[in-house]
Amino acid sequence: MIQMFRPLMASMMGAMGEHMEFFAFPSLDKAGRPLADAKSNGALIVHVGDVAIRYRLPLGSLLVPELDRKTGESFPGSYRFNPFTGDKLMPRPAPPPVPAALTPPTPKTQ
Repeated sequence: MIQMFRPLMASMMGAMGEHMEFFAFPSLDKAGRPLADAKSNGALIVHVGDVAIRYRLPLGSLLVPELDRKTGESFPGSYRFNPFTGDKLMPRPAPPPVPAALTPPTPKTQ
């Protein structure tokens, strides 16, 4: 699969895509436990040669956005407070259900 991405990225991005590298990791350690949970607190540290790259967890892009109820601003799900005002953020409310009159009819089976 990675070999398929190389020419695709090169054709889309030119020289930058030609020099892009892809890395694949096992999801479990030798004991069968997950190496990292993208939705839990902590960090994932990847060592590439002598360089250590640290990813702060949770990854906000995988979480439900948080909302500042006073300003209406939306922030990544890993934020707990508005970084500009210091106000506590709340999970974004779920969208209201679609009224039955707007939902397509269910086909009847015989």
